[in-house]
Amino acid sequence: MMSGPATLVVTAADAGMRLDKFLARAGAAGSVAEAKRLLAEGLVRVHGRHAKKGERLVAGAIVTMGPRAAGGAEPAVSLEVLLENEDLVALNKPAGLHAVARRAGDRSLATAIIAGFPGCAGASPDSREGGLVHRLDQGTSGVIVAAKHPSAWRSLRASIADGACRKAYLAEVEGDPGTIVALPEHVMRAGAGGLIVTAPIGRLGRRGDRVQIASGRAPLVARSEIEIVERRGPTTLVRVTLTRGRAHQVRAHLAYLGTPLLGDRIYGGGGLDGELTFRLHAATITFAVPKDGSTITIAAPLPGWAMAGERSPTAMP
Repeated sequence: MMSGPATLVVTAADAGMRLDKFLARAGAAGSVAEAKRLLAEGLVRVHGRHAKKGERLVAGAIVTMGPRAAGGAEPAVSLEVLLENEDLVALNKPAGLHAVARRAGDRSLATAIIAGFPGCAGASPDSREGGLVHRLDQGTSGVIVAAKHPSAWRSLRASIADGACRKAYLAEVEGDPGTIVALPEHVMRAGAGGLIVTAPIGRLGRRGDRVQIASGRAPLVARSEIEIVERRGPTTLVRVTLTRGRAHQVRAHLAYLGTPLLGDRIYGGGGLDGELTFRLHAATITFAVPKDGSTITIAAPLPGWAMAGERSPTAMP
């Protein structure tokens, strides 16, 4: 749910929708049930007047929502803006936060984006996405980009999906990929201890929450370029560069090598307390700006564990 006051404008596509369903779809509430609670608490107004849950909305209606009283407020999501212009906003996503909520009641970066940049709600076809043009896993920190209007969303999606787009991640892994003697299929050596992994990735499970190498539903070719940044004894800091990223690509490819992310319990990693974070940071993204075709690189500040010379205090003994 949004953590503070918010203003939403009803579009033609949402005209005729019940107010409680509109609030849930726009990300102002985690679910229809949550929207009904907000309405019951008198926190929602339409054109300045208190509204009822079953009210049908008209295009152009102004819906405002005030904050909960202090006793029931959720912790606010603080937005760290890396770059903002008329077309996009780039943010530094914290580890442990959903990019887009999967379940009712989950906090997410998308709802915080909508609260801070209301126009982003109308940029993507699904307003709950807050205009995000790509995703990061819940446990991943780093740079993520949202569009401010529909044409920017379409252009940025195309640009980031293009083979010229490059995303660089820093990861702390168990073991040392540079010391692998017998390389598995779809892996080749590159540079001093570097590797290139081209193993295809397919989805697993009804919701596709996990992936598997060379298996699963419709496996797609994926390429990860891995460089050694720093050897830390039982762990190694690596840089992984992608172009067209697949779901869980970095995590799956590192696990395929036998060097999973530190803390990634789903793909065989261990050594960290907690279940929501692991050692993966989206450090930079480089893509062509749709408006003029120029190339831009956006970088996110590095967490302490991702800096060479800084030993993670929670690394494996």
